[in-house]
Amino acid sequence: MKGDVVGASADYDQAIALNPRFAEAYENRGILRLRQGKVDEAEQDFAQCFALNPHLRPTLERRIRELKQQLVARRPQ
Repeated sequence: MKGDVVGASADYDQAIALNPRFAEAYENRGILRLRQGKVDEAEQDFAQCFALNPHLRPTLERRIRELKQQLVARRPQ
């Protein structure tokens, strides 16, 4: 949220290394990667998140749709 993409990414990587079953870390790292345009890596994180906690799916899918709409709207014409 503060714009420290490198720091945030490192934090999520560390959280996952410490607890590979931390679904929310995959969720947040996926959002970060999607914002960076790393779609394939983001999709892998989202898949892992859903596998670990299927209850996060509806909320996360809504966030993903909203983020993709925002990214498309920001593209130069």
